[in-house]
Amino acid sequence: SKEALAAIIGSESNITTAYFDRKKEELWLGTEEAGAFHLKVKPSLQLIAKFNNSNSKLKSNTVNTIFIDYSGEVWIGTEEGVMVGKGSRWSLEEKLVSFNRVTEQGGYIWLLGNGFIWKVNSRGDWVPVDIDPKKLEGEAKDIALDSLGRLWIASEIITLYD
Repeated sequence: SKEALAAIIGSESNITTAYFDRKKEELWLGTEEAGAFHLKVKPSLQLIAKFNNSNSKLKSNTVNTIFIDYSGEVWIGTEEGVMVGKGSRWSLEEKLVSFNRVTEQGGYIWLLGNGFIWKVNSRGDWVPVDIDPKKLEGEAKDIALDSLGRLWIASEIITLYD
């Protein structure tokens, strides 16, 4: 219910993103000002953990995106970097970048932040994806991967990066 959620995240917190972990049947919420929340949903909403700039490696409490990869690592994209980890092992990456999308395909994590796109391999190597500026109109705003592993980039137009 609205009241149960407000009791956990605060009545003044605006939700910006959500991710449901189907394997564990748990919900992750990102907010505009209060950080990220990890919740049990059964038998009712219950807080598992809260992550913010005073109790974690997050530099910003503005959460733009949350994603859980094939290995169970959680990616929390904020206005000041992306926090990656699980359990008690977390790191903050690229803290000067505002991340707004994380996705996965073919063993790679794909990230979009500040109009730039990166591909991260299983060893944690970050590789910038070189997009021809002529293929975009304005800054890249979102990315999506299709079933063939092709990257679609949304700017003022849609571009296929193969």
